[in-house]
Amino acid sequence: MALSGYLTILYCYAEKDRGLCQALDAHLSALKRLGHIVALNDQELRGDTEPNAELRELIGNETQRNPQRYLGNDAMQWNHPGLSEHQLEHLYDRTSIFMLLISSDFIASDHCYNIMKEALERRLKGSALVIPVILRSTDWLNTPISNLQVLPTNGKAVTEWTNRDEAFLDVTRGINKIVARLLSVTQTFNSTTRIFRATTSNELTSGDSARVLEFCEQGMALDPSNVLFYRIKCRILLERKDKKALLRFCRHASILFPDESLFSDIKNYM
Repeated sequence: MALSGYLTILYCYAEKDRGLCQALDAHLSALKRLGHIVALNDQELRGDTEPNAELRELIGNETQRNPQRYLGNDAMQWNHPGLSEHQLEHLYDRTSIFMLLISSDFIASDHCYNIMKEALERRLKGSALVIPVILRSTDWLNTPISNLQVLPTNGKAVTEWTNRDEAFLDVTRGINKIVARLLSVTQTFNSTTRIFRATTSNELTSGDSARVLEFCEQGMALDPSNVLFYRIKCRILLERKDKKALLRFCRHASILFPDESLFSDIKNYM
């Protein structure tokens, strides 16, 4: 399995939905064989089930690459059942897509609900995507995912489809589109970021901020959920003392990033 240029997907599901999760995972096999995704599940990370080959390979590669950063005091050790909190945090940081497998049991589970909140926080920071998949009919519209795009199409629960394979195929097609788009954006974004990091420091130091502002605009177009570009643009507008443009920009940014105090403070006190 190719582990370069891939996305890490983390399933989060209630124990009662294990079979449905396994069925979805099987439908994503083509993406895995292409090396586009590595699919993990929270039950394995927590030690509730035996880790699969993908998780072992991912941990093995990460451990060899930088054991102290990845495992901390647990370097070079696989302590099944379950990873340490430090190991879990690092894998969450590596997760590109949190796939929330929604059912009444998911919503009733404190653990699943906490993972959902963690995933949504990371989404707001621009570090991960969140894809809710409605497995069984439940009142998900009164949860924090109500404003997100869900799968299958139109939010029809997997178990409500006459042909369950058709339901999972619908989900798989949706995930295919998201993965393809994200991989494309990531490749372009990585190229832009390398240039951006190489030029930003000197240009800000020299007072020539036009080029940096141009890169910020490119970055926001490529990755609109990444707060880094918004922070830097805010700094440039502050240095330019362009109050009208700064206020207009911070009003917009505070809507996109409501937890980012920099934008809300400027908006409220100018």
